[in-house]
Amino acid sequence: MNREEAKEYVKNNLREYVERITDAGSQKGFYVCPFCGSGTGINHTAAFSINRDGQHYKCFACGEYGDIFDLISKIENIPANSAQLFQKAYDLFSVDIDEENNLSKQKDEKEIRLTKGKKNYSEYLKKCKTNVYKTRYFLERGLSWETVDEYDLGYDVEKKQVVIPYDKSMTYYIGRNTYKDKQKRGYFKPKSEEAGEEPLYNESALYGDGSYVFVVEGQLDALSLMEIGEKSVIGLNSSQNVQKLVNQLRNRPVDKTLILALDNDEAGHSATQKLVQELEQMDILYLCSEICGKYKDPNEALCMERDNFVADVNRAIENSSDVKSYTSQLNEKNRQEYINNTSALVALHDFVDGIKGKAYIPPVPTGYKNLDLALDDGLYEGLYVIGAISSLGKTTFVLQMCDQIAASGKDVLIFSLEMSKAELVAKSISRLSYINNPKHAKSTRGITSCKKIQMYSQEDRENINKSVSSYRQFANHIYISEGMGNITTDKIKETVETHIRVTRNQPIVVVDYLQIIAPLDVRMNDKQNVDRAVFELKRLSRTYKIPVIAISSLNRGSYTSDICMAAFKESGAIEYSSDVLIGLQLEIQKDKDKKDSPEITESEQLKAKNKDVRKITLKILKNRNGRTGDIVKYDYRPMFNYFQESELKQRNTYLENNKVR
Repeated sequence: MNREEAKEYVKNNLREYVERITDAGSQKGFYVCPFCGSGTGINHTAAFSINRDGQHYKCFACGEYGDIFDLISKIENIPANSAQLFQKAYDLFSVDIDEENNLSKQKDEKEIRLTKGKKNYSEYLKKCKTNVYKTRYFLERGLSWETVDEYDLGYDVEKKQVVIPYDKSMTYYIGRNTYKDKQKRGYFKPKSEEAGEEPLYNESALYGDGSYVFVVEGQLDALSLMEIGEKSVIGLNSSQNVQKLVNQLRNRPVDKTLILALDNDEAGHSATQKLVQELEQMDILYLCSEICGKYKDPNEALCMERDNFVADVNRAIENSSDVKSYTSQLNEKNRQEYINNTSALVALHDFVDGIKGKAYIPPVPTGYKNLDLALDDGLYEGLYVIGAISSLGKTTFVLQMCDQIAASGKDVLIFSLEMSKAELVAKSISRLSYINNPKHAKSTRGITSCKKIQMYSQEDRENINKSVSSYRQFANHIYISEGMGNITTDKIKETVETHIRVTRNQPIVVVDYLQIIAPLDVRMNDKQNVDRAVFELKRLSRTYKIPVIAISSLNRGSYTSDICMAAFKESGAIEYSSDVLIGLQLEIQKDKDKKDSPEITESEQLKAKNKDVRKITLKILKNRNGRTGDIVKYDYRPMFNYFQESELKQRNTYLENNKVR
């Protein structure tokens, strides 16, 4: 096909090219903008779309507009309307050109001419400069004849428009008519086929001498700064041309502070905000200035209050040097923070100081004497995970531990995600009723049922009252937050912070249970949620130097076999992130493992659960800073919520039995 046919063919493939270079947005027919990134936010609401003609694109966020050749030019960084650009487009879509076609040859010659250099408008602009005295437009805009002459400003008498060259090369200019009626005013630019893409006004100032450069919107705004002696200024030509400057800086960064002085209106503020985001990503220094004061733009500020304008500009320049100084100080601060956070020498000092500080912070006894022996006298800073099969009594075991810790005078925060406060309190009173008087002990339901209480004997009631009094003695150290699907790790952290601030006590934190902590992000699956929860609870223990206990369920494949670390694997990062991992199981499971069949049947498990006194084995599966594999045996009375260590041991006997070297 000839070149005209080839161009038309390529234009009709705009959508295919867009889908090659970017992703679809959340709305049908819209794409992530390859220029401003619209569509990469939380809601993925994109603003880049293809027109109904199928040959033009537009981004409603940054204003970029054009056809496929414009897009390829900007994406591939190839000069607009060049032979190189068209060849690149043809290669992208495997288009073969018929070189014998005379029309193709003529068009090709024109494209080659355009790549050799832009058209020079010096003769036209010089003629306009000689006629500039015939208009007072520039004088009325606050510019002196010296500025008009220095920057080659001119006037086209026939078209009745002032002319502003973009630089001394005379390869681009803009014309503006001088009608009094604002509605008739308009801008006029050279044809893109001759002049190429519009550059930034006074673009060379970006790479000139000095430590700063002003960024304004219009050419007259830039000339207003030049009028008072500031040559380090560029003009975007429009608030929609922010991306043009961004692309320029990406291709060729600058070591200057950009003083942003865009128009003082909604469009200017929006463009400034967008530019700030881009500059921060590129790590380029910037300063948002207020040289416009109460006026719309720098030119209006120059015309209305020249002295104040000069003062504001000088102030902005002074502040720009402070930005650089502050950034240097910030870089030094960041360097020092990096050293402090990562240096082994600094860590050694902290380690030694930490040991000295911890020498006066004893472990917290759990109240289970044999468990305390296995844990080197109790609980330390860290994440403890306690797991068991369903309905084995893991909540009851941990609740009894909480009561025993509270009775020693330590605060305990319980986050109950399944049971109410009343249920937990009733469990504690039931246990105390057994400890106080086993003959007249009452179950949880027996404690909470008014109908049953009315039928109790005098001894039964006295025992309940005594148990309530016993609970009252340490209940001031128990704090319960209950919730159903609404307690996140952020809420847990917030409550811990509040408790420490209000009571000035470092609490023991208990979460019951891990798998039903509310997700921080509803899009996470169960495994991701548990992984995140484990991470946040571990960080909580480290931040506040406290023990955090999390109750965990097990995967169903581990219900009938001897408990091991693999039982937690389906629950995410528990195995790897916990400091201490504890498993509770029926003793029959451990004993069965020694026989020919390693698993117990469901009927055997149910029979063991239905006993008045269950034989429970506690196994320490992981202990980051202590012994692993230790076993503690319990007699568990589920009716009265009571765990009792079945073999009371002394330290020396315990160490000997567990073969500690």
